[in-house]
Amino acid sequence: MQTNLTQINSLVLCKLSSTAPSTSVLHKAATAKLVNANGITKKAARVHATIVERKGSAVGRAASLVTSTQAAIRKFALPCQAIEGASYVQAKDVDAVQAVFDDAIAKLHDIRQDIVAEWPSLVAAARLTLGPLAFEVEWPTAEEFANRFTLTLTWLNQPAPIAGTLLESVTSETAARVRASSEQAVRRDLLEAHGHPIRELVTALAESVKQVRDGKRIRQERFDNIREAADDIAAKNWLALPELDALVESLRESVADVSDAASLSKGQRADAADRIATAHRKAEETLASLGL
Repeated sequence: MQTNLTQINSLVLCKLSSTAPSTSVLHKAATAKLVNANGITKKAARVHATIVERKGSAVGRAASLVTSTQAAIRKFALPCQAIEGASYVQAKDVDAVQAVFDDAIAKLHDIRQDIVAEWPSLVAAARLTLGPLAFEVEWPTAEEFANRFTLTLTWLNQPAPIAGTLLESVTSETAARVRASSEQAVRRDLLEAHGHPIRELVTALAESVKQVRDGKRIRQERFDNIREAADDIAAKNWLALPELDALVESLRESVADVSDAASLSKGQRADAADRIATAHRKAEETLASLGL
């Protein structure tokens, strides 16, 4: 296996961070009663009170926006194992990622305003649900609660290319060792990043084999998901690894000609399950060949 590390010069790192307010609080009085009544410690059991309902409210929409924004950016990214929460993005996709984030910020601004407008009714509904317990609960103001929903996109000045750095002017043995160590670390991290979607796929393929072979009903969505996974791996094979090319081919072959899963005969289902099982083995072999 060989990797072309010149690709590192066309990658940048970004980090999407988010915060969200809690929709429940520790109810100290109710917890104390529970502890005393049962002779247990506070660590053993606690009572939490829901101070606002997410479902069907602007609060729920804010939480969903954070999740959907993360998913939208992941379509362009591979996770960086060396920096928690960071992702690699190709330079050509920077504008697209920034556009996703800018759109999310605009939507979040509107949702915050909706939370403030809905706040009186949300608090009133929570008080009604809590009954007497509500007297021991303190609610934040609408603005305090709404402003705790945040999204931040940070572009990191990394990864720097190994060649073309200050080390190029250093000829000592130490500098050579540093460059070798840096190259090894970059190679390992990029391979880990390429392996991330494959690890998730291995589990999904194993479940698909069982469901297609023995399940009472199979949905076309299961086959479509495998096609989408193949396309995603192909698009994110930034290092042009032949192992990933071979895996993509196996994945596509596993779902070839399946356009109406519900109409498959028993024999056709068995054949499809065998092909998916082959793709599953190929995925495991790919991880092994990459040293992952």
